[in-house]
Amino acid sequence: MLRTSAGADALKTALAKIDRSRTRLVHIELGGDRDYLIPLFCHGQIYPPIRYAYNHPDQPKLPARALRPGADVDKAYANADAALKWLTEELMRVDSGVHFLSTARLKAMVEPPTDFSVPVKALRAATQQMLVAWGDKPAPPKFLPVEDHYLSRAEMFQAMADALAGLDHSRKLPKSVRVVPVVAPIEILRGKMGSGEVSASSVAHASASFAARLHDQTGTPIPHNVIPTQVTVEGIDVTPAQFLRLMAEALVAPSSKTKLQIKRQEMFSGGDELYYRTRIERDMGGLWTRKPAVLASAASPRGGAGQ
Repeated sequence: MLRTSAGADALKTALAKIDRSRTRLVHIELGGDRDYLIPLFCHGQIYPPIRYAYNHPDQPKLPARALRPGADVDKAYANADAALKWLTEELMRVDSGVHFLSTARLKAMVEPPTDFSVPVKALRAATQQMLVAWGDKPAPPKFLPVEDHYLSRAEMFQAMADALAGLDHSRKLPKSVRVVPVVAPIEILRGKMGSGEVSASSVAHASASFAARLHDQTGTPIPHNVIPTQVTVEGIDVTPAQFLRLMAEALVAPSSKTKLQIKRQEMFSGGDELYYRTRIERDMGGLWTRKPAVLASAASPRGGAGQ
């Protein structure tokens, strides 16, 4: 994100460094909260102001010393004015590839988030890379890139369950799986983690017990296609995050007899996911459906992204 309060020269320098070999979407901030704050309050655990309020519930208001003098704020807006004039009156007049993009047009450019197929070979390769990055960390990845798509944690869960269900039914992985709309876990159970060791074949068998249900989009008070709150494998109850890790390891395991250790896994990727929320954590399962949006290409009938 570029800040107009840095001035026209800073905007020129930043845009000049952008690789123009493909379409770029640039977020330019106008009138941001940092324009009003001294540097000390623009970083760390005291930024943004709402984080300061969360961390100081008895005195949530910023202290007066956090605010910049009025003259500094006026200068920031003067810089922003100069940056916008250069952008609209100079750059856009000579470069037709640069233009503003409305939120409505941006939304219309987003590719359908589900109802696409991914090759299991590509899913396995991406999962192998994900596991290397995951390591022994308790926080799971936020999403998984597979070819030209992103899978949210909920979609990872569904796609891996489909692949392993195929393995359980026919003793071989399917060539591809369909990523379909699924509902995030309805409730997050804290302190309910299982432990022990299970086989890859048991994980595949447990996946087969609910994989088909995740494709059932029939309207009911409690959706059929909801990620289960708990999964039982070899008599051990594990959380969705633990089972997601087990499915990932089973998917790339060299043999169905491979033994997998049930690891401690958090449901979320860190405190940053839970900040600025008013719901209690047990109701935050919806975060499992978040992922980056894929924009249509410039040649698409939907239209191209701005630069």
